[in-house]
Amino acid sequence: MHEYYRNNILKLKKENEGYLRFVKAELEQNAGKPYRKVWQEIWDFYERNLLEHFPYIGGDKVSGTKNLTGAYIFVAMGEVLKRCGVSVEDSARLMVLAYEQKYQAVPRPVRAVMRKIFSSPRLVTKMYRKKDR
Repeated sequence: MHEYYRNNILKLKKENEGYLRFVKAELEQNAGKPYRKVWQEIWDFYERNLLEHFPYIGGDKVSGTKNLTGAYIFVAMGEVLKRCGVSVEDSARLMVLAYEQKYQAVPRPVRAVMRKIFSSPRLVTKMYRKKDR
């Protein structure tokens, strides 16, 4: 495991659980286990099978790092749910639901500003270029 990920493992765990907390009840229902147990299985799979193989792409200075580490928690979730007999379609539905719920948790005025920013490809490109410097 790259040193960056090893040094930031607690931060990654907290950020990734932030997504899955939004679908806590659905995870319990689909897995047939308490959320804490399901979350621990997901994190164990993520840490043991995925995080170990992530390339270092720039850490906090690069916007892609958060995309990489965040997206793969859903891969881990899908693998754990597959062991519980959950279909790929149902796992995908939970992934979409988690993103939707996280977005809905953002205050309405902020969402309105986000919509304006993200509907302008030029602004988005400029924003990411500035972040990745």
